[in-house]
Amino acid sequence: MRSLICAATVLGLLALAGRTSRPASAQGDDPTPTIKQIMAKLHKGSKAPLTAVKNALKSDSPDWSKIETEAKVIEKFGAFLPKAEPPRGERASYEKLARAYETNAKALKEAAEKEDLDKARDACKKLSGSCMACHKAHRPS
Repeated sequence: MRSLICAATVLGLLALAGRTSRPASAQGDDPTPTIKQIMAKLHKGSKAPLTAVKNALKSDSPDWSKIETEAKVIEKFGAFLPKAEPPRGERASYEKLARAYETNAKALKEAAEKEDLDKARDACKKLSGSCMACHKAHRPS
């Protein structure tokens, strides 16, 4: 019985050591999404976060909790963009455009938190406007 307990203890320690020695990405951290995944998450479909925010901001008294929720998603995924490799074009150009998207996403979230309609509309407009310049230079054909 004593040897069975010892064997179980050793196996348990080995399993624990194996788990803690894995890299962080293997321990359950979210992997960095691709540009295609980010675009699909934020822009694809009628229920996409950016579409939902645009529609909500058409009202003079929008649902701020919905806008704030969607803006947090936009900010989270927008922060991944500068880390990605562009499918074509120069890295420096892509990074500049991706950083602008990230900045505008953060401004949208902050405006939503403050329920500032003018700033939220402005940030949303800038986010939408930033798409074409990046697509022309970096989107694969």
